[in-house]
Amino acid sequence: METETRFVENSKYTIVFVHGIIGSPFRFHDLYPFVPSDFSLIKVVLDGHGKKAKDFSHTSLKKWRDQIHSLLDDLRKKKQKVIFVGHSMGCLLGMEESLKPDNVIECLFLLNVPLRAKIGWTSIKQCLKCAFGNPKNYDAMTRNLIENCCIEISHNPFVYLGWIPRFLDLFSLIKQTRKIVPYIKVKTVCFHSGKDELVRKRVLKDLRKNPEFEIHIQKNARHYYLDEKDAKEVEETFCKTLELYSDK
Repeated sequence: METETRFVENSKYTIVFVHGIIGSPFRFHDLYPFVPSDFSLIKVVLDGHGKKAKDFSHTSLKKWRDQIHSLLDDLRKKKQKVIFVGHSMGCLLGMEESLKPDNVIECLFLLNVPLRAKIGWTSIKQCLKCAFGNPKNYDAMTRNLIENCCIEISHNPFVYLGWIPRFLDLFSLIKQTRKIVPYIKVKTVCFHSGKDELVRKRVLKDLRKNPEFEIHIQKNARHYYLDEKDAKEVEETFCKTLELYSDK
């Protein structure tokens, strides 16, 4: 799996979709049909993703940052303005970029902003099922997690030891991003899942430190799962947000 680009000649806006750690562009599959035909679109696959489990050990936060900055710099040279759609860690990368002097992001549309990580038994159990369980016995949550992951699963437990530095990278990025929330000036729309198994509820206090943020709380949603009602709310808000830029 690699980054996909649909560049529309004479477009003014490019929508950049960036997934989270060990995630995939599939997380945004419900939103792709709502991207206007005159907008360019990029479905990012972060470095180390879309490959085998062992490959993920050889990426880094620096590579992710450089990849996103290079992509946005290329769009700046093409005179594109950016609507940045992020999920989980992807949100943090976009928030960082929005404060850079050469920023081209006009809007952040963020899903499950992980400013406070949570690692509980539920998430650990799901990960163990994905790595070592029998697919015939997967429950709905496990299947959903597999569907949203673009790293080939390994049944060798030692492979995952190499993932530890990557998650330490994530925790470092979380700590740094919490500090910049009050200073973000671009339009920002955030969705928080009430039953998020990976993000603490306390994150809402962090997001509210910026009074300009538009915050949506979905009580029944999880980190990767939305029921029909919640999915519709995200889609409708996404469309309303794009309408603000469609005539510019």
